[in-house]
Amino acid sequence: MRSLYHRYRRHRQGLSRGQSLVEFALIFPVVLLIVLIGLDFGRVYLGYVSLQQSARIAANFAAMNPTAVWSNAADPFRLRYVDLVTRDAATINCTLPNPLPVPTFPDGTGLGQRAVVSFSCSFSLLTPFIGSFVGNPVNVAAEAQFPIRTGFVNGVPVGTAVPTATPAPTATPASTATPGPTPSCTVPAFANVRKNNATTLWTQEGFTGSIVFLPGNGNYFIQTQTLVGGVTNPPPDGCASTITVGP
Repeated sequence: MRSLYHRYRRHRQGLSRGQSLVEFALIFPVVLLIVLIGLDFGRVYLGYVSLQQSARIAANFAAMNPTAVWSNAADPFRLRYVDLVTRDAATINCTLPNPLPVPTFPDGTGLGQRAVVSFSCSFSLLTPFIGSFVGNPVNVAAEAQFPIRTGFVNGVPVGTAVPTATPAPTATPASTATPGPTPSCTVPAFANVRKNNATTLWTQEGFTGSIVFLPGNGNYFIQTQTLVGGVTNPPPDGCASTITVGP
């Protein structure tokens, strides 16, 4: 009897192990498919969030430079625009269109009008099963709008600080003043310069006008400026010009 009991027990244990293997073989593909689906949708959602941020950066830059020649691929402002978007989108696991879409101004380029940027991106899925239903790659689109914040109202520039008038020197009656050479100053390239270092760099170049900082987080890296870097004695005020910089 005891021998029969042990044989029965071993038989039951063998059946139990076999049943567990069959159940695992049936459930494992389903679990793996669920994990891959979660990974794919997580990647697409994260990519959408990053693409939306890139569109916001591009729209903000366009709102600060509405008069750029956006149809000219060699325009300095367009080159800067492409560089900003490309660097921000470098971590997105998708393919941006080439050439990069330029901003549009559906209501014109006046103050307060809209600067609109629309981007699309193609994500490649890891799960072929899902791709047969939703398509592979998956196209994701993002759009951002910013109001134009630079321009003129009744001849007064908006978007830059009004320069402080410098009092004229008092002429010395004993002699006739000989006009000195025109001062020369070159606009610095503020890209990737810390906010706290910008004023020193501006005054070292000989500018007497103000430098205005757009709101940002702490001692941020500067990414935008209203005067093009490298220009000497920028019009209309030369070394008395003002500049606005921002993140």
